[in-house]
Amino acid sequence: MESKRAAVIGSCILVLVIGVICAFVYVKTRPIHQNEDAAKSLKAVEVFCEPTRYKETCVRSISSATNSTNATELINVGFQVTMKEIKIAQEKSIALQKAIADPATTDAFETCVSYLDKSVYDLERSLARMNSFDKDDLPLLVDDVKTWLTAAVSYQHTCLDLLENTGENGEKAAEQMRQLMKVGSELTTNTLRMVDQVTGVVEDFSGLNRRLLGESESNELDDYWRRRLDQVARTTPQNLIPSATVELDPKTKKYVNLTIKAALILANKTRGRNVPFIIYVKKGEYHENIEVRDNMRNVMLIGDGPTETKIIGNRNRKFDNINIDKSATVSVDTDHFIAKDIGFENTAGPDADAAVAIRVNSDRSLFYNCHIDGNQDTLYAQNYRQFYRDCSISGTIDFIFGDARAVVQNCNLVIRKPVQGQSCTVVGQGRVEPDQKSATVVQNCRIVADANYPVKDKSYKTYLGRPWKQYSTTLILDSFLPDIIDPAGWLEMGNGKDKSNINTCSLYELGNSGPRKGLSGRVKWPGIKRIDDKGVAENFLPSVFFKSRVRSGDKWIYDAKVPYHGGREKAPTS
Repeated sequence: MESKRAAVIGSCILVLVIGVICAFVYVKTRPIHQNEDAAKSLKAVEVFCEPTRYKETCVRSISSATNSTNATELINVGFQVTMKEIKIAQEKSIALQKAIADPATTDAFETCVSYLDKSVYDLERSLARMNSFDKDDLPLLVDDVKTWLTAAVSYQHTCLDLLENTGENGEKAAEQMRQLMKVGSELTTNTLRMVDQVTGVVEDFSGLNRRLLGESESNELDDYWRRRLDQVARTTPQNLIPSATVELDPKTKKYVNLTIKAALILANKTRGRNVPFIIYVKKGEYHENIEVRDNMRNVMLIGDGPTETKIIGNRNRKFDNINIDKSATVSVDTDHFIAKDIGFENTAGPDADAAVAIRVNSDRSLFYNCHIDGNQDTLYAQNYRQFYRDCSISGTIDFIFGDARAVVQNCNLVIRKPVQGQSCTVVGQGRVEPDQKSATVVQNCRIVADANYPVKDKSYKTYLGRPWKQYSTTLILDSFLPDIIDPAGWLEMGNGKDKSNINTCSLYELGNSGPRKGLSGRVKWPGIKRIDDKGVAENFLPSVFFKSRVRSGDKWIYDAKVPYHGGREKAPTS
């Protein structure tokens, strides 16, 4: 009887919580007669919009689209009008793009429009996820939706960034585009705020939720997926039966059969199927620019070792006159991407401006024993949930950057020699809204100097990072900080001249070792946060950061059979 009573109470609470997701306040539902005063609908919309950041935009947009007082209808309309506004901005931007002859700005527009498509997609799947609510996965539902809406917001800001970075024409186009996107951007931010409000309610009932959930697990990876992942973990690549194999003739250096691009085209055949497509890339240097597109889901890229199998490119923003996103040697735009025992490199020099080795725009993506090498903007951790383990990442300026929810664990972060007069920065995190679910966590890593870095020349400066965007959020946790790190720790944007983000960023350090572990010499910005073991730091530990207190939230890492710890470990001593 007691368990039955608890189940009934729990079900009632869960129904209440999903009601909060839909409207965050109960609005009594009853039919609206055609002659009923529209004031009742307006009042319901005002209550619905109360938690949002842009309340006036919310009320105006939703009240003009419906006369309903139904909570579920309001949340659906809220998402629909948001997507409609973004699509309107897209359509109008095409005419704007045609009026600009500048190739660089045109190139940026093309990428911008594609990102608005992705923003709409993330809104669509967020709405679908809420409408397919299952009481057994409520906390994970909230985490998924917040992850996708974070990306939806980020895409819109990235669109404007791309335009602004193409010169005078681009700056003018960005301002026009900003006006076109204003309503859509505000509405997207509003949806994120609404879902964010429910998190506290979910966590209030977390104990009861765990009892209701019991031992239930996520079904995202079926048994076949797990068997294949287990095979990858237990055997050498040579003994693995891959979906496709790429290799070079050791004498001629020509492809024996498939290129990596051709192998990825084959991966398109698995679209819609929840099975991995394993590409084994044998020892060699592959000079290709690779795009793992959104129709190539569940791709696994496996090499013979990060120094033996390397994918190499040299595209860059300065000399190729392309946007930063297109400079990437490898671009990943599909979910559940895994890379193991392979290297990614952009050989453009330190004077080439932005030159990305790999751009990762993949939810629940994982990199194990990989080398990611470049100079400026080496690893673009763009969006979604990402995990890097036992990797080496090298560069000069912001060589780990983006707006993902990323954990870089047990990796070597290698500082390379920059152009004279430039300062090196490890992390440039890109959170643009306070409610986004994004941050970069550097955990149990070693920051080291490359062999060519002039460690004795004090004119070369290196910092932990800088606040790239207004709400930039970074934690350096239990890592080794060498004496090449400047005692100030952190640098303003604009090589120390732009102080616009130092008040709103959140930059944390905890439990580090090495000559620069001390905090006494750090810059005294409002954005430099002091934390303790039981405070904010807990929210950044991978077990919480990824799963948001949900049993199955970080299961995608466990399923990959790679080393992983969800809590803290002692910092390396050298």
